[in-house]
Amino acid sequence: MSNNEPDPPLPDNDAIEPSKSQLKRDAKAVLTLAGQLLNMRQSEVLKLDLPANITAAITEGRAITRFGARKRHTQYLAKMLRKEADVDDIQRVLEQPPGQVTVAEKADAEAHKQTLELLLSNQNAGFAKLQEHYPALERQRVTQLLRQIGAAGLAEPRRIKARKALLALLQSHANQP
Repeated sequence: MSNNEPDPPLPDNDAIEPSKSQLKRDAKAVLTLAGQLLNMRQSEVLKLDLPANITAAITEGRAITRFGARKRHTQYLAKMLRKEADVDDIQRVLEQPPGQVTVAEKADAEAHKQTLELLLSNQNAGFAKLQEHYPALERQRVTQLLRQIGAAGLAEPRRIKARKALLALLQSHANQP
């Protein structure tokens, strides 16, 4: 080799690949994220808007109790996340404080409360609105909860519990397609 040959051009800073150590750190972070997803409640997982196969894998993983099998499934889920999901977006959503409620969630909760108040004041108009917005809602269950809320002989904590159950029922049917 002669000294007259020019040195090969240096790669751009954008073209430099991450080090092996950085790749390992990233893989470990995704594995930790997969473990967090397996430990989350189903309602929280559904809020993340993940692909259907990843959501199904999370549901399957919750049923696994043996340590070795759960570890393998966590690794499998991490592999799926790396290939099919935007891990940075998921981590950003998970890093939000748990008590932080979006404007849309506040509006939904207020709409559910208004529907409940309409039901309590005028059951016929309230049921018409319910059938319009929530066609799959069980009318018998709603009637049962309304009776418990309005029952004079029932203890106050039981009436509050019935009111919360009715709001939860409205919320659950609002999230269904």
